[in-house]
Amino acid sequence: MFSFKGRTRRTRYWLINIFIALLFVPANIEGDYMSDGVAIFTLLIFIPAIWIMLANAVKRFHDMGRSGWYYLFSIIPIINIGVAIYLGFYRGEECDNKYGPTPY
Repeated sequence: MFSFKGRTRRTRYWLINIFIALLFVPANIEGDYMSDGVAIFTLLIFIPAIWIMLANAVKRFHDMGRSGWYYLFSIIPIINIGVAIYLGFYRGEECDNKYGPTPY
């Protein structure tokens, strides 16, 4: 989950992103007036969560036969929507590619 090597399919991509989003629900519910416990929890999971999401996106690009560097396009407004759609909905390569064997 922390590695940038290998490939991942759409199902695992979605499950990891949903799980990470659910970790931040307490901070979103409490908003600006969050308790100390929620604030500490949010700070502790922030860096690992970002790392996992980046690794997940890079592996998703690898599954489609693309370099993980394509994820840099997600920092460009409007284009980031296309990147999200591409990662979330396009099918990966069915055969082995230069990034590794097929995940399933």
